[in-house]
Amino acid sequence: MTKEWNKTGEETGEQAERRRKSARTGVREKRSGERPRRGRRTAREAFPREVGGARAGIPVFAPDASYREAYLAPLISVIASGQYSNFGPMEERLAGRLRAFTGIPQVLPVSSGDMALYLALSFFRLGAGTGAESRVPWESARREVITTPFTFPSTVEAILRAGFRPVFADIDPVTCTLSPASIREKCTPNTAGILPVHVYGTVCDTEAIGKIAGERNLFVLYDAAHAFGERRGGRSVLSFGDICAISTHATKTFHTVEGGCLFSGDGGRMEVLRQMANFGLSKKEGAPVEVLGCNAKMNEFEAAVGLVNLDHFEAGRKKRRALDARYRRNLAGLPGIRCRALQEDVESSFAYFPVFVTEKSPITRDELREALRAEGIRTRRYFYPLVSESSVIRELAGYPPLSEEKDARKAQLLAETPVALAASREVLCLPFFNDLRPEEVDRICRAIRQALAGKAGA
Repeated sequence: MTKEWNKTGEETGEQAERRRKSARTGVREKRSGERPRRGRRTAREAFPREVGGARAGIPVFAPDASYREAYLAPLISVIASGQYSNFGPMEERLAGRLRAFTGIPQVLPVSSGDMALYLALSFFRLGAGTGAESRVPWESARREVITTPFTFPSTVEAILRAGFRPVFADIDPVTCTLSPASIREKCTPNTAGILPVHVYGTVCDTEAIGKIAGERNLFVLYDAAHAFGERRGGRSVLSFGDICAISTHATKTFHTVEGGCLFSGDGGRMEVLRQMANFGLSKKEGAPVEVLGCNAKMNEFEAAVGLVNLDHFEAGRKKRRALDARYRRNLAGLPGIRCRALQEDVESSFAYFPVFVTEKSPITRDELREALRAEGIRTRRYFYPLVSESSVIRELAGYPPLSEEKDARKAQLLAETPVALAASREVLCLPFFNDLRPEEVDRICRAIRQALAGKAGA
């Protein structure tokens, strides 16, 4: 069927109308004679709306559908421009908007949060070859980066790919972020840097970490995938460290579908990172590659989506703040259920709602997870297992393999990072997203109370 377009760039015809109706309602109209589709269901298909608008089940995450039509005009503009990538106008606009939003002078949108981490680490690893400031000469034996095992695998995988060795320090039992005391214990003459992670939007002890780095001449690269939009003492959390990396994946509070960003106060450093994100190519046409690079550019479609989402970020934060407060009121006083502690000096983005099912609970974390699943409520054990439990990562990082015997395996992990191990066995992230309804929060909390009461009375 030939597609037709009107003067404003909108597709016309019966097929186009079906697509627009599907976008409005979230339901795909089945065509006459069409065979049933196979494969994985979408989140909306897996959790359909019942009569009256109630969800038959509640996903752990769903994208904000309240403004999806706002994406159309900028995406059509990208198509009309003919420039789909290579530092185009949408990418430049997004970088400018992020500079204004955060107050950080240097911003580089990239293709993923994973690539953001890899680029920054590669800069510190190879930076001496660029003439730019670098604390890790290429020939140096300082190849160790201290980080947390209580994180998404990408954090540690980027360390390994960049030629460093991850060294796992333990976390603070309240914040779940890297413990400064444990960082000090793990420092050796081979330590090159620290890669702390702001977990669930809880901000690391940036002052203590900065002091350790300054004393030992270490670089600090923050993984702030959970902390976009947060401020401490009026300062953007993304401004801490030598470089800060974020993910802008579709599950984040601010997203570009796929993508990431780097933030820094150093213009010379960011110029090199921008060059590295474009294969290491020089700005001078025909000049040889000056620094080892890769393809990490954010394309124009992703940047266009990001501009729309940035417009709606504060409205989303307001919704999540109210949902967070409702969860806390409902869960207050339940035995063995501990909510994430909010930091008084931090303006939170309310990115996630994790609870910790402690030993005081009548049921385990996994028993609660299954009880909620039986009620059609999805949850996520985030982060479980620890990254340090991966046999591949342990081998590449030079850690001894874990025992196949359960008790011996646990003893090994307890000897390495006991607090992180406990957190990974207790944490359960509950459904939390902009379109989550207050009555759905009440339903989730009722299910939790019933699960606790049922076990206690058994």
